[in-house]
This record gives sequence, structure tokens and C-alpha cells, in this order.
Amino acid sequence: MRDPHALLNLILALHGDVRDEIVVATERQGVERMAAIDRDDEGDTIYAIDVIGETIDAPLNVEAEVAWAGYANARVRSQVEPLLQQTLRARGRIADEG
Repeated sequence: MRDPHALLNLILALHGDVRDEIVVATERQGVERMAAIDRDDEGDTIYAIDVIGETIDAPLNVEAEVAWAGYANARVRSQVEPLLQQTLRARGRIADEG
């Protein structure tokens, strides 16, 4: 995969899939269950709906300001990271190497 646009399309498709799955899972849970208290941490009440958001705490889009990237494994990283860095450089989000 040499085309950064192909990577962008894959990321956008993944974003849509994850969003859709979260909506379906949330709808299956029901309002009462999602409003239930999951745990009480020293003055901080965590509701079931909050737990869903804790797993991914950054928006899954291409405009959000995030300072991290995660990869499923080293093989995926070796394929995706160079294209991601190329795209970020082209958009002025990271400095050129050198």
C-alpha cells in the first residue's frame, strides 16, 4: 500500500465500523443498564456508559488532535506507520525527517 489516500479510506472505514458496532452494542444494553453505576472511585462515579468510552478515549476521525497511535502488532505497524507518517508530514502535522 503506497497510496496514503488508500490508508485514509481504510481508517475511515474502520471508524465507521467501530462507530456502528458501539451504537448497536449500546442499543442492546438498554437505558437502565447503561445508566447503572459500574464503580465508585474516590468521589468519582463511573457509569456503565462511561466504561464504553474508556476503551477508546479519542475520537476516531482524521481531524482530531491526538498524540498517540496504536497498532495491533509489529507487522501492522511496519505497514501502516510509514504511510501514516507520510500523510502527517504532507499535512504539516509532523516535521520532515532530516
